[in-house]
Amino acid sequence: KTNSSNKIVIWSLEYCEFCWTLTRFLDRLDVPYTRVDIDSFEYAKDQLGNKYRAAVCDMTDCKTFPQFFVNGEFKGGAVDACMMWKKGELQPLLEQAGLKKDDFNGYDGDPFEFLPKWMTANPLGDK
Repeated sequence: KTNSSNKIVIWSLEYCEFCWTLTRFLDRLDVPYTRVDIDSFEYAKDQLGNKYRAAVCDMTDCKTFPQFFVNGEFKGGAVDACMMWKKGELQPLLEQAGLKKDDFNGYDGDPFEFLPKWMTANPLGDK
């Protein structure tokens, strides 16, 4: 229900640098999202976070985080979102979801700048 009732949902882990990559990137674009940190204390009782993790992974057939949904549709993780932006594929999805404000806050940079600093170069080159 979370995925279908929110325009953007990020299933994430609190201490995951790639989760931070995606949220910092969307924050820079001034795009609102719902973030579900499945490893947070909020979801500890009755192993709820682990149950969410298993359900999301089963739904997407993906075991890594973050997992990024736009209008209820799985789009991938942080690197996927960065690649989609560079290819001009993410912008229309966000616009169709009604999330384009001020031309994405005037952002015209390379979203790979939000990757963890230990990754000194774009891991996928300039594809």
